[in-house]
Amino acid sequence: MVVNGNGRFTPAHILNGTGVAVPYSLDITTTFTPPGGPTQTQTQTASKGGPHKGAVDCTIPFQSFSGPQGTFTIEGTAMGFITLALERRLSRRPLGHPLGGRRRGHRGT
Repeated sequence: MVVNGNGRFTPAHILNGTGVAVPYSLDITTTFTPPGGPTQTQTQTASKGGPHKGAVDCTIPFQSFSGPQGTFTIEGTAMGFITLALERRLSRRPLGHPLGGRRRGHRGT
């Protein structure tokens, strides 16, 4: 996934497809420990209204990154939903569907 923005609930584009992941709940904990210094912990919890039917609950596994400036960790959860591009949804509709459907001879995906 890739995010083109820096907003709290910026949608993420799925790289190998036409989908978009739209978050509506985040619970993230980060830490930073400089060499020889105390650990600084920050927890961010945010949510907005969103559909709860078809929700996708994602776990951000514990990850640790170390460098000369210190050690950074992140872990948490995100909840949201996935959308697909219209052309992909149309290709899955049967022939005769009111919003369009597969053309004859078109197998779709």
